[in-house]
Amino acid sequence: MPFAKEEVLKYADEKFIVWLEDHIRYFQTLLSDLEGIYSVYQELLAEQEFGWIPAPGVVHLMNEAKEKLELLIFELLQHQKMIIISKSAFEISQRQSIDSKNSKIKRFIKKPNQTEDPSI
Repeated sequence: MPFAKEEVLKYADEKFIVWLEDHIRYFQTLLSDLEGIYSVYQELLAEQEFGWIPAPGVVHLMNEAKEKLELLIFELLQHQKMIIISKSAFEISQRQSIDSKNSKIKRFIKKPNQTEDPSI
């Protein structure tokens, strides 16, 4: 039996959130590793006062990683923006639909004639 569209969307949302959370944790682990590497360089510099120039490959990889992470952030923000805009548009259309139904109902409700005596 096929899944209802709402169930599939909910499942997909949950999978995406878990996937994103896993990747954020992974990036945090990488950041922690980088901070550890950086602290070792700081200790070496403080102890021996040497200058360290990284190999061109290290500079290239670091710049490439930074660029890809910035692109990822941009894409995620664009995705969130689309979701927010779609949600807002849906909520507006729902309100307009309710307002339209209410106005149609009001037209069919007969107001008492003020010139007639209500006691009759």
